[in-house]
Amino acid sequence: MAGKNLKRASRYELLGMLYEMQKSNEELSERLKIAEARLEAIEKESPEQAEHNADGPENAIDKVPDEATALKNWMLNVEAQLQAIQENGTQKTNGPPDPGSEAQNAIQEEMSREKTSSRFRVSLKSTVGTLIVVLAIAVLVAGLLLPVIQLTGTSMQPTFQPGEIIVAYKTNTLEPGDICTFYYNNKLIVKRVIASGGDSVDIDENGLVSVNGRKLDETYVSELALGQCNLEFPMTVPNDTFFVLGDNRADSVDSRSSEFGCIGLEEMVGKIFLRVWPINAISYFGM
Repeated sequence: MAGKNLKRASRYELLGMLYEMQKSNEELSERLKIAEARLEAIEKESPEQAEHNADGPENAIDKVPDEATALKNWMLNVEAQLQAIQENGTQKTNGPPDPGSEAQNAIQEEMSREKTSSRFRVSLKSTVGTLIVVLAIAVLVAGLLLPVIQLTGTSMQPTFQPGEIIVAYKTNTLEPGDICTFYYNNKLIVKRVIASGGDSVDIDENGLVSVNGRKLDETYVSELALGQCNLEFPMTVPNDTFFVLGDNRADSVDSRSSEFGCIGLEEMVGKIFLRVWPINAISYFGM
């Protein structure tokens, strides 16, 4: 705060010095006009008028040219000082540098810095505003079209690991084998589609899954298991729903549990198509 007050005081001092310099400039100009008028009057004086104004003829003859010469020399000196002030910002005298000129230069430098700073602030505000708009659009697109999910559980191992970040696109048109995301208890859950409405699903005691009488070749599962299952098989998947399972069959709560059940079309959010984190595991799963 003290630094700002000192800077503000310095500006006021510089402005005061500039005012005094301009005032001095105006006084020199006024004196120059008076001198010009006086010189013109002297040059127009006739010998008779000069003799009348002086104590005697000899004094008049000698005094008129002397006074005219002095005025001319003084006017030349004033003109030189005015020109120095106007063109160079300094008075060309034999004395020390004019503080008014230094003040003017300092003020001009300060004004230049203020203009540069102002342009930078305007540019910065414009850039920040643009970034905010772009970020808002990105968030809007992500929320409406491309949900981004960070995994926290282990139910989709070995396909996905906790902490990985995946991206889905919104659709409820899914095929068996697709990895999907849906809302369950107001949370986004990730599972794999096994069957859809009207399909017949059977799971034996070893965890081998069959759909419509055909055994599935589930290469994405590291170890088969019946898991948390309290349903009777075979069963028919209700219309407009999906039967979903986690890839980690021994540690996944999914459609094998009556509490979880099949997922309705209205609960389905979309299909996982991209893993973006970690960098060394970026993967595309198709759309």
